[in-house]
Amino acid sequence: MARRANSFAKALADAQKRLEKAQAERTAAQARLVQLNVEIPTLERVIWSLTQHESPKEVRFDSRPYVPGFEPPPKNLSPEEIAKWYSDRDLSNVGSLVPVRPATPEPTEDELLPDDFAVGKKE
Repeated sequence: MARRANSFAKALADAQKRLEKAQAERTAAQARLVQLNVEIPTLERVIWSLTQHESPKEVRFDSRPYVPGFEPPPKNLSPEEIAKWYSDRDLSNVGSLVPVRPATPEPTEDELLPDDFAVGKKE
């Protein structure tokens, strides 16, 4: 039994060491990602400025964050075409939508009566 407990204790110690190392690696990677997110737009602006100086018709870099699966729509689309671009459903015939409020139940007669109203009480 002692040997088995020893192997579990060793496995636990190894897992705890690896967890600490993995957390440190993750923190370093996140810090590096933050640095790159700051550096890349700056480099893009510098490159754009330098290319505009040499050939003014160059295309400007897009400094918005990258979203996987997102593609911007083509330019000069009508509102109806943009609605179709962003949705599988045709939204061109949809007007403004008014939010639906949940139905409230009608108050009972007891709820409508004042609290000091007592039946059969003489004053």
